[in-house]
Amino acid sequence: MVAASLASVWGVAVTMCIVIELLYYIDVPLPIDINIIRPVQTLLLTVSAASQRRTKGNGLLAVAFFFSFIGDVINSQVYVIPQKAVPQQFFSIPPFAIAHILFCKVFSQLSVGTVGQLVKTISYVVLIPFSCLTWSFVFPSTAKPFDKVITLAYAHILHWMLITSLWLPLQFGARSLTTPLGALIFLISDCLIALWQLFGEETKSGGQIIWCMYFLGQALIALAPERTGQQPTRKKQRGTMQH
Repeated sequence: MVAASLASVWGVAVTMCIVIELLYYIDVPLPIDINIIRPVQTLLLTVSAASQRRTKGNGLLAVAFFFSFIGDVINSQVYVIPQKAVPQQFFSIPPFAIAHILFCKVFSQLSVGTVGQLVKTISYVVLIPFSCLTWSFVFPSTAKPFDKVITLAYAHILHWMLITSLWLPLQFGARSLTTPLGALIFLISDCLIALWQLFGEETKSGGQIIWCMYFLGQALIALAPERTGQQPTRKKQRGTMQH
């Protein structure tokens, strides 16, 4: 029953994304602004995760998606923050960063006791040069020092999410490859946002590609507990006395 609930809400979220983006692409008038509809899709992923709140990892997963939803609302600019000294997108970094940290925690919980210390140590060693390399490729060297510090810290968190997601296939095999695939797609979408802002003007089709990749990445991450075979926990019941 719980799995069915997860599948139904998850299916509604994914179907909604496909249908809405297709209608938007072919210029069919939408009853609600696309920038309002898109955060609702992330909110549905929150509901999807919360529907399995007694499953290992799903509680934190729901909280993570809720913080992603907050970031989406900020980026939608449905409400414009007045008198801001930096682009509004910078205000979405804290909730997104919290979401990524919680994703890392979920992946660690699901792989607890199975990934060796050597693997984790190698992960820590690889993280910093890996994230610095990606960050240096997409972020301008002429940026302000404050912007560099904030975005580099965010890049470390985002890459850590990708690395910890790789721990799941090490334990559960190919069935859990959807998790690192989702984390990788998420990372690529963020890189495209940076490149887009640096080297090109905002376009409708470009925005759709980035949003669809971002949402697909999160939708695949939402399947992590199910793909790792986690079962709903049941409350222990007292045994009855036999006469």
